[in-house]
Amino acid sequence: VAALSFARNRGCAPRDMSAQALTEYNALVDYVINSLS
Repeated sequence: VAALSFARNRGCAPRDMSAQALTEYNALVDYVINSLS
């Protein structure tokens, strides 16, 4: 869970992916974190 939280917080819209892709990525990572918690 800690590693997923770190990965979620390290996303950068212009550098890593588009803003829309980052929003969807964060939502999916939140879903996984909530499933594991």
